[in-house]
Amino acid sequence: MKVGLRLQFGVLGPLVVRVDGREAELAGAKERALLAFLLLHSNQTVSIDRLIDALWPDDPPATARNSLQVYVHHVRKALGRERLVTAPNGYSAVVEQGEFDLSRFRDLVAEGRRARDEGQPEVAAERFATALGLWRGPPLPELAENSIFRLEIDALGEERLSTLEERVQADIEAGHGADLVADLEAAVAANPLRERLMSQLMLALYRAGRQVDALEVFTDARTRLVDELGLEPGPLLRDLHQRILVHDPALIAERRDARSTAPSRRTLSVVLGALPVPKPGDPEVVERALAEERAQARGILETRGAVVSTAGNTVIATFGLSAAREDDPHRAVAAASDLAEAGLRVAVDVGVGLATDAELVDAAFIGRLAALADTAQKRQVVLGKDARDALGGAVELRGNVLVSFDPTAEPIVRHFDAPLVGREREFGRLRESFDWASRNRSSHLVTILGPAGIGKSRLARELSAAVAPEATVLTGRCLAYGSGAFWPLAEMVKQAAGDTTPDALNTLLEGLEDRRLVVDQLAAALGTGTGMRAEDAFWALRKLFVALAADRPLLLVFEDLHWGEERLFDFIEELVERAEGAPVLVICLARPDLLDRRPAWGGGRLDAESIQLAPLTAEGSRELIHVLGGAVPEETRGRIASRAEGNPLFIEQLVALAAEDPEGPPDAIPLSIHGVLAARVDRLALDERALLEQASIIGLEFSLGGVAALSTEGEPEELAEAANRLVRKDMLRPVGPEMRGGDEYRFRHILIRDVVYGSILKSTRAKLHERFARWLERELQDHASELNEIVGYHLERAFEFRRELEPETEGLDELANEAGERLAKAGEHHLDASDAHAAINLLERARQLLAPANPRRGRVVVALAGVYRLTGQWDLVRARLDEGFKLAEAGSDNDLAQFLGASDLQLRLYVDDSLSIDEFVAASEEFDRLTRPDGPYAGRIRAGTAWAYALAGQHALAERLIEEVASADRRVRRPRKLLPSLWVGGPVPVTEAIRKCEDLLRHENSPRVVASCYRGLAVLYAMRGDFVAARDLAARDRAMLDELGLRVVCAASMTIRGWVELLAGQPRSAEDALRTGIAELEKLDATMYVAGLAGSLARALLEQEKVHDAWVVLESADESSARDVSYRVEFCGVRACLLARRAEEPDASRLARRAISLADATDSPDLQGSARLDLADVLRRSGQAKDAHRALEAAFRLFSLKGNEVQARRTQELLVR
Repeated sequence: MKVGLRLQFGVLGPLVVRVDGREAELAGAKERALLAFLLLHSNQTVSIDRLIDALWPDDPPATARNSLQVYVHHVRKALGRERLVTAPNGYSAVVEQGEFDLSRFRDLVAEGRRARDEGQPEVAAERFATALGLWRGPPLPELAENSIFRLEIDALGEERLSTLEERVQADIEAGHGADLVADLEAAVAANPLRERLMSQLMLALYRAGRQVDALEVFTDARTRLVDELGLEPGPLLRDLHQRILVHDPALIAERRDARSTAPSRRTLSVVLGALPVPKPGDPEVVERALAEERAQARGILETRGAVVSTAGNTVIATFGLSAAREDDPHRAVAAASDLAEAGLRVAVDVGVGLATDAELVDAAFIGRLAALADTAQKRQVVLGKDARDALGGAVELRGNVLVSFDPTAEPIVRHFDAPLVGREREFGRLRESFDWASRNRSSHLVTILGPAGIGKSRLARELSAAVAPEATVLTGRCLAYGSGAFWPLAEMVKQAAGDTTPDALNTLLEGLEDRRLVVDQLAAALGTGTGMRAEDAFWALRKLFVALAADRPLLLVFEDLHWGEERLFDFIEELVERAEGAPVLVICLARPDLLDRRPAWGGGRLDAESIQLAPLTAEGSRELIHVLGGAVPEETRGRIASRAEGNPLFIEQLVALAAEDPEGPPDAIPLSIHGVLAARVDRLALDERALLEQASIIGLEFSLGGVAALSTEGEPEELAEAANRLVRKDMLRPVGPEMRGGDEYRFRHILIRDVVYGSILKSTRAKLHERFARWLERELQDHASELNEIVGYHLERAFEFRRELEPETEGLDELANEAGERLAKAGEHHLDASDAHAAINLLERARQLLAPANPRRGRVVVALAGVYRLTGQWDLVRARLDEGFKLAEAGSDNDLAQFLGASDLQLRLYVDDSLSIDEFVAASEEFDRLTRPDGPYAGRIRAGTAWAYALAGQHALAERLIEEVASADRRVRRPRKLLPSLWVGGPVPVTEAIRKCEDLLRHENSPRVVASCYRGLAVLYAMRGDFVAARDLAARDRAMLDELGLRVVCAASMTIRGWVELLAGQPRSAEDALRTGIAELEKLDATMYVAGLAGSLARALLEQEKVHDAWVVLESADESSARDVSYRVEFCGVRACLLARRAEEPDASRLARRAISLADATDSPDLQGSARLDLADVLRRSGQAKDAHRALEAAFRLFSLKGNEVQARRTQELLVR
């Protein structure tokens, strides 16, 4: 080897060999041909036979082998022996890195493809351009006549053309258009049958605003193909031609200022196409064939607006990058159909995947699609379940195989056939505007503003249908991805003329002055003219609309004007201003974004007005849900109304989802709504998107101070500016300050927050949730007790995401316990405030988080048992108690075990009829005796004993015990709710009892205690004869209990209403109230209270002389389940009165005296008086007048002692009879 020589080889043009920068001399043509062939197969062994065929393709001489050895010697002499080595039966040219132009070309092409797949079209275009710059002309022209070399030269030329196509495509993706036209025209002229180049030229012309020229390219191409080959253009050209004619928005590439390179969770529509596996052969030949097929597939997909990547024999198209669109699933299935037509096996699915703005990075998603594609036949498309659900009626399927696709199907199925709800006033304004324009033959502009789905299109459709008999109605839509100012106007022209041909336009405008000029301009703009430039198209359009309005009023509806071009805005204003004497009503439907672009839109004009659509009212939402969701349960309807927040589209889609999947998760977002909102979010600037992501971690409402705590970039002023822009874009709205730390905002809609939150990686969510919790702890440490629920929530979310992603991570158990502690404290706070629903939610979440060894876990379990008892969920009470016993045993916690025993005893009181009140009192006293006085549950066990005394009628003893508990342990406040009932039933006089209740009401903020005061005061006021106040208090009590979710207590509270009505002398009203309470309690299986209400109901029936009905009630009720002694007294007394009416005096007297015996064992004067009143009735009916009189006198004294004026007065009336 010639040491130190620097060699360069080139075949991308005439063969060139340079040694140390100087061109090497290879004297003969055979030596040059030998080196060229070896270079084309560099670093590979080429057999002697192949070399002979290459050097003498027609008739090799007999001395060919010897001559070949001579030529090899000459080449070695020029280059060095080590550069041309002998191998078994052949030779090999040794080429090192960077020495060979063909190798450099292929390396640059590979780099360009990688950059393209990574979403860097600018870099890709630069690499492709550099590769093409290596070419010095046609490859190896001196060997072009050699038939063997001809094959190699043709293959190199194909590589160059494919690279040119890829460079052009990268330039197009980078946003270039007009600047590509010249190069493409030259390339097409040199390769007039190359369809991909022609399609790229058409697309570049279209994006440069030269639609007519783009269509002419197709016409010329078709002529050449038919004339020269007898073939029609292929599907790529035909499809592109059709889409240019209809201004397909996917042809206009959306550009963003910057792309996010960080992956996020996105709802994507993905297509995977499997290319046919090539036959085995030379790896270069196979790879080149695959490259051509991949390039063809890429071209098909990119014209549909997909982000495309390839690997091996697979091509993947992702729709939803870098911005989501509402029609992503529809575009995906259309692209899949194109691929299948090209001979591929194709799979399509929709779902959440990991992706950057530039590429899908979710290997699992791709793997599922690949497995799905394996089930497809050639030219067949199979759809995954989510894709089938998303496409709905837009596709016809056989199993999961696509049969047909309706490209005209709307991405979101709307219910425009439903009645117009909640928009009567706005519709009236539109109708008045139309009538004014018609009557005065004048033009008028109305802009309807509101967020997506608020009902703008629905309102416009309603007006269009109403005026259609008397007006011409034309509608055009501005497209989100750029369609030029002319697109919505072109739609209107087509609707008016029925076609876009000059003949159709001439017919429409017959009799119009300047008709020829108008038609020529319109036809040129529509692409149906004969070459005239559309320089005055907007003038022609104005003439057209004025002409149409000459015969009948004209209604023009521009939908989605916020996506329109500035020139369109100008045209609309000019039309309204200059359409003199023409009754034209222009309705523009837009989101508030329009006013960002055109702040003065319609402002200060007498011929313009705006209507701002607000969300439907709660009543309007309920009505729409009722109309749409006949089969949706009431509970679900309430949840839909809450989540939709008055947005009609969201109501429609949530109702549809609930009807289709009644068992689905309650927080699921229909794909249709997700597409609408994700499309808006994806178009935000990066700083706006970042602010929303951080805010979504905090919640529906947030402060900029909190966002700043989560942000690693941006100054406070920048955050405030971004927030203000988001307010103008109707993504946020400001709210009053509720926390320190900065301005307060709220997401404009809860579903916007949910979509943004769902896009954040779970690992990122975990970090941000914990970071925000720590910030709250630092910044608001003075309010730590108020923050337990918020901090607990964020720590809980951090734990859940970390457990899902990294279950073995260090510190996970500590995080769970910390979150559980916070939530437990918050749950106990809500329990103290009598908010049962909130308490259950928080305590159950705490229970799931706290480790079994954590002492608070036991306290949480017993608290849950208590609140489940109040809400009548007996199975859950049992489950929590059983869990608590296991915890107590495992932790040797005797205090907990004692409290659980007391709680279990209380559960038995509700569900076990065999437990007597005396046994309950005795067992409660025993638990009280065995409990450590200073133990954590001592106060609560003693409070349970007080309740036992209350049930036994020992009101004063119970009150004394409660006061002792309250003074000894300030944490035990809940038993105070018993006090009003003790004052009502016990010896405290009515006047004093009222004073005590009102004093407790003034100083107590616990809702359950407040409700108890209302309950007690209702009876006390009724005893004084103030029935209006009593009924009001009873109603307030029941309403509060219902709001608190205390279902058992709420149902039992109907006893109070029954007593009030009985005292008021209204037994029928009492009957109604008591029957309602019994029905509710029976549903809850709360037999303890049912028996009590049954006794009162029997008395109400008895006072109406419904003796038979009263007997039925008593016989059907289980007296033994009546735990409260007052209920048992009532049972005995009423039964005694009924027996007396049957003249069964002995039994009646026995029961009446038993009632007195039970009552006298209590400290209740009122209960004792009632028992004697029943005895007096029994004695009077049996003829024992004197004994009856003595019983009445005793009853009168007892009622007077209590201060029960109503019963005392009635008793006195009986005495004087």
